[in-house]
Amino acid sequence: MRCLEPMKITEILRLREMELNLRDIAAAVECSKTTVGEILNRCKECGLTYDEALPD
Repeated sequence: MRCLEPMKITEILRLREMELNLRDIAAAVECSKTTVGEILNRCKECGLTYDEALPD
């Protein structure tokens, strides 16, 4: 995965909450849709949500 910067992960989670598809999210954060899918799967596995990913 190449999009591991915390802000990109947060942005991926935010865009997913807005119900964008993987292709649109990938274009917005400049990653592949496969990478976006992997990030979303990993976040789901560990229970990380957009609200929890926000910095304090």
